[in-house]
Amino acid sequence: RTLLSENELKGLWGEMWFMKELVFRSADREQDERCLNSWKGSDKAKRDFRLPDTKVIFEIKTTEKAARVHEISSADQLTIRKGEKAAYLVSIGVKREDAGATQTISSLVDAICERLDDELLEKKLLNLLKERKWTRESGQDISLILSTGIPLRMFPFDVVPTILPLPDGVPDANWVVQLNDKDAVKRAEQDSIFDRGISLSN
Repeated sequence: RTLLSENELKGLWGEMWFMKELVFRSADREQDERCLNSWKGSDKAKRDFRLPDTKVIFEIKTTEKAARVHEISSADQLTIRKGEKAAYLVSIGVKREDAGATQTISSLVDAICERLDDELLEKKLLNLLKERKWTRESGQDISLILSTGIPLRMFPFDVVPTILPLPDGVPDANWVVQLNDKDAVKRAEQDSIFDRGISLSN
């Protein structure tokens, strides 16, 4: 069995937190399914969430640092493709704690499944997790709490520091960015982006 690294577990935790945010805003089963279908965080996909109907992209980044410092692991992660309407890097600050209001991947999955309340959709989520080499039975997990100083914020791709376009002869690259909250989407607009993302009437 392939074990996930600490960084991979932290990344998966962030993706499940974001999935929870989507699902808890969903109005019906169709939107629930759309949320699950949007998750593209496999080895082959470069961006984490792509809502196919509304063409909105979300790349999730989770950090334990005291600032919004994130690694961009591929040039494709920040590339907006033809037909995609909007793209956001979602920055989530977390802390590692063993008590209090911590959440694990398992507890986030449980909360999502309880909200879905649909056996087929729950099975679909668990299969998606299995594709990403995580199961409840694996015993692999991480206990994190959201950082009050670095709450979830969205940053349009065009404000994220970049080295793109890459020069000729450089097929790919990875780099580290530090984001500033002043460049983030305003909180009220952030809620509407969530809602527009899972709705067809945007």
